[in-house]
Amino acid sequence: MPDLKGVFRVSSAKEIVRQKYPSLERTSLLWRKEIHPVLAAQNWKFLRGICATYDLLQSRFKIPLASKCHLCGIAEENLEYVLFSCSFAARAWTWISQIFGLTPKNNLVISYKAATRRSQMVRDLWLLANLVIKSELWALRNKVVFEHKKPNWNMFFKRVLKLVQD
Repeated sequence: MPDLKGVFRVSSAKEIVRQKYPSLERTSLLWRKEIHPVLAAQNWKFLRGICATYDLLQSRFKIPLASKCHLCGIAEENLEYVLFSCSFAARAWTWISQIFGLTPKNNLVISYKAATRRSQMVRDLWLLANLVIKSELWALRNKVVFEHKKPNWNMFFKRVLKLVQD
C-alpha cells in the first residue's frame, strides 16, 4: 500500500491488514523481567479467555458436551470456575493467601494491588504465585482431561512450590 507520497511500504500495508484488539490493562503485569515468558504467555491466554474449556467448545462449535469440572466433578466447567471457584482451586488460593496474608482476586491487577504496602520482593512473589497457581491449575485440568489422571493435591503443591522458588 502506498503512503501519502505514493511510495509502497511494508509497514503501511501491515497497518491496513492488521486486526487490532483493545489492549488489556492487566497485560503489563505479565510481560515483566521477573515473569518467565512461558508463564506470561499461558496467563495471557487466561486474560483473553481463549482456553479450550468445554463451555467455549460448545458455544463455538455448537456441539453438546458433558461440561462437568474435571478437578472437582461438581459444577459446569468454564475458565473462571476452573481457575478460581472449583474446590481444588479454592484450596490452592486459600493456601497461598495464608502464606502471604493477602486475599487473591479474579482480576490480576486488583490482586497485585492488594500487596501495595509490601516490599517489592513480596509484591513480585505474590504476582508470580498468582500466575503459577493459575497456570498449574490449568495444566492439572488438562492432565485429568487428556491423560485421565486423578487430581493430586500433594503433586500440585510440590510443583507450585518448585516453580515459585525457581
